Amino acid sequence: MDANTNCRIDGLNFSLYTAEEIRSISVKEIVSANIFDRFSNRTVDGGLHDQHLGPNSFQDICEHCGLTYTDCNGHFGRIEFPKPVYNPLFFENILKSLKSFCPSCYCFYQGEISQTAFHLLGVKKG
Repeated sequence: MDANTNCRIDGLNFSLYTAEEIRSISVKEIVSANIFDRFSNRTVDGGLHDQHLGPNSFQDICEHCGLTYTDCNGHFGRIEFPKPVYNPLFFENILKSLKSFCPSCYCFYQGEISQTAFHLLGVKKG
């Protein structure tokens, strides 16, 4: 086994929820960019104001939980993207993480304190 195998980067992922968690907490997939039907002025099924996500006005009832506008807190929807979408809030963390790896051997850069601590603990390089 190659000495650098245990420190090679296979991927980097920063997320608030995994794809499975998002699917499990959401009640409806958002599939339409339209919010209202232009002929009936009702919310579009699968749109951003879908009635399964919660009532939009005082007279509406939530189609997911059956509660009124004042009682329903709303529900999560999800948008399935065909390609990964990068959250700009994580760019700084991703950049810091990538800068902490050597581009030649893919191992973490270690500061002097870390090297001394590893030496005292008897941790071998690689």
